[in-house]
Amino acid sequence: MDMKAVRERRACPRFPIEQSVRYKQISADAVLEGVGMTLNMSRDGILFTTEQALSPDTHAIVEVSWPVLLEGRTPLKLVVRGCTVWCDEAKAAIRIQHHEFHTKATQGLSQFATSNHQPKKPIVQAVEAKQEWPEKRRRGR
Repeated sequence: MDMKAVRERRACPRFPIEQSVRYKQISADAVLEGVGMTLNMSRDGILFTTEQALSPDTHAIVEVSWPVLLEGRTPLKLVVRGCTVWCDEAKAAIRIQHHEFHTKATQGLSQFATSNHQPKKPIVQAVEAKQEWPEKRRRGR
């Protein structure tokens, strides 16, 4: 199959963006966490390297070190929730279902990638907690 023809069928163009990522995938069988690099991104998906094979059709959360500073001085990260659409031993692609930007510590993901850093609050709990709050608030009205 001609790969150029495949690329032309995509609804959203992909951009070759290389940034540090931290990912977490939770399935019924296991929780997989690791670091990697984005290979390309579009508004609908991200292709990134992984430390192990992820499971297809499973929800994942990916934090991308954003290359632009907020107001020229504050580091940002893009937090994406989505579904793994395909994977192999060293790469995975997710379809973006939700995204938001967060500020991050100055050390960022580059230090995380070279250390054994364990976040105080797991990324999944932090994002899920933020998503649950508006529903609770609406029910209380």
